[in-house]
Amino acid sequence: MIKNRVMPSGIGSMVDRRNPEREAEGARIASSESVPCTVTVMGFDKGDVLFRSENANVIQVRNRDGIISAMLIRLKGDIWGFSKKGDDDWNEVLSIYGNEDKA
Repeated sequence: MIKNRVMPSGIGSMVDRRNPEREAEGARIASSESVPCTVTVMGFDKGDVLFRSENANVIQVRNRDGIISAMLIRLKGDIWGFSKKGDDDWNEVLSIYGNEDKA
């Protein structure tokens, strides 16, 4: 039996997903000063800040199979381009900006 594991609790479909450590880290990031052209990645609500950086230039979205299905690409400053699987130029965009995330 695993000790110190807390099962989610809630009423009906409302499940308590609070994670105090993540909330504290999110609050620290959320309270930091943003600079122009900052990218912020958020969890379920506006107080759940997962990541913030002015250095992000490509955002990859993967499907349930782990395959890149959409990308948001910083073209210059605050001008971004969006491309998704099925676009006419998807293979070209994927070859230029895609990353297999192999560590």
